[in-house]
Amino acid sequence: KESAIQLRNDIITILNSAGFELSKWSSNAPELVRGLSTMDAKVDGENISSNKQKIKKLLGIFWNQENDSYQYKVERYQINARVTKRNVLAEIASVFDPLGLINPITVRLKLIMQKLWQINIGWDEPLPTDLLNEWKKNREDLESINSLVINRLIINSSKGSSAQIHGFADASISAYGACLYIRTQDEYGNITTNLICAKSRVAPLKVVTLPRLELLDAVLLTRLAAKYVPCLQLRIENIYYWTDSTIVLAWISAPASKWKTFVGHRVSEIQELSSISQWRHVNTDTNPADIVSRGCSASQIIKSNLWWNGPDWLRAQEEQWPKYDQLTEANDCILEEKTTRKVVMSITCDISILNKFSSMSKLLRVIAYCLRFAHNAKPRNTEKRIGQIQREEINNANVSIVKLVQRNIWQEELIKLSQSKPISSSSRLLRLKPFVDENGLLRVGGRLKNADTIDVFQKHPVLLPPDSQFTRLVFLNEHEVTLHGGPQVMLARIRLRYWPLNGRNIARKIMRQCVKCFKYKPIVVQPIM
Repeated sequence: KESAIQLRNDIITILNSAGFELSKWSSNAPELVRGLSTMDAKVDGENISSNKQKIKKLLGIFWNQENDSYQYKVERYQINARVTKRNVLAEIASVFDPLGLINPITVRLKLIMQKLWQINIGWDEPLPTDLLNEWKKNREDLESINSLVINRLIINSSKGSSAQIHGFADASISAYGACLYIRTQDEYGNITTNLICAKSRVAPLKVVTLPRLELLDAVLLTRLAAKYVPCLQLRIENIYYWTDSTIVLAWISAPASKWKTFVGHRVSEIQELSSISQWRHVNTDTNPADIVSRGCSASQIIKSNLWWNGPDWLRAQEEQWPKYDQLTEANDCILEEKTTRKVVMSITCDISILNKFSSMSKLLRVIAYCLRFAHNAKPRNTEKRIGQIQREEINNANVSIVKLVQRNIWQEELIKLSQSKPISSSSRLLRLKPFVDENGLLRVGGRLKNADTIDVFQKHPVLLPPDSQFTRLVFLNEHEVTLHGGPQVMLARIRLRYWPLNGRNIARKIMRQCVKCFKYKPIVVQPIM
């Protein structure tokens, strides 16, 4: 209360400095309004010290400041009034229920509105007799909520109390809904549960199976929790989601890619907003969301302890909660499973273009220009690459060539490694512990992966096949860069990035085929003695 009084005084001081005078103060704590009468602050035309006016209109609903509760006020229905679709929509919109606390009542009115759209009636045409009678019955019943009193306090604010959120979802053929409850337990073990908010929607006009409606309801529940739970500004220990649909639980427990588009997209959203460990199964008879999905009268909802406080087992210890570990394998799961077709094909990579180049630098530049053309030809790429070839483009060209060469020689090994399967025991790569990196390159594995101080190319050099023109160009380029260095020099520099199989023999072959090296290192002929 001290902080509230300080906040009140700060607001008054700040606004008074700008010439604004606050009035019409109301509070359920007398300390907050005591002494304000001297500032000429009035409450709806009366002095604040007066207790005659106890019910205030607060943000569209009515608040009783004496017992700190909410109330609804519905005007008396005019029996002789002409009822049209316009009147029905106006009556539904006049019931301001931001938290959805009386959704079980208003969902019936929404279903009547949906039926009016189905028969394609005009806005100012009178309702058919059957719908008119149904409307009058539900509209007159709506007036009973005037006697409904909802406590504003929903949490146990004592020290040492813990809080949990429990959400329930259910669907029927005509509508589906979700509701959130807060469960608090104080330091003495006393447990209280209260309704936070609810949301309902009528089922779409397009025919949808009941399991799909249950899935839509699960999406609605996770969205409701994501929106309202952060607004509580409380430390929430756990969030639980309850549904009576075992099919929905089976869908959620599997990857979203397994299901068809409709189910897959909604399962993906549910998995993004929640985890499968948070989902539980509840019987229909103890599911409070069943009330909002089917609707009920105002007299029933006022007396419904299941709606306002949740099921009885929610106020017991967790060991007494419903348990259901077996997931269904019903036909609906099979029907929604995506059909997969396996196609086996042999892929051959044409690398004959490498034989047209005798220089490593020229090969990289040509491939870089080809990749630039492919990039600029894509309509979605707004940034066109022009000018001289950049270092990044040369590196991309080098990676593309290496991937092409590896795929041509070690296609079987790449397929097995990408599927996390062991390669053949007869493969030459087996002893090198190969793996595929994030760029799709085949690299040498081993214990050096734990050495953080070593460069990645030294820990895991890229594998090169021995009988490739690209490997030959790599050795030839290093031979020229090292000013015609010998086999050991070439191999030492190349192994800073690559691991060529049979590399020593390739280096010796390059050395023997070099014309300059042959001239400057002639073979001395020994005379015959």
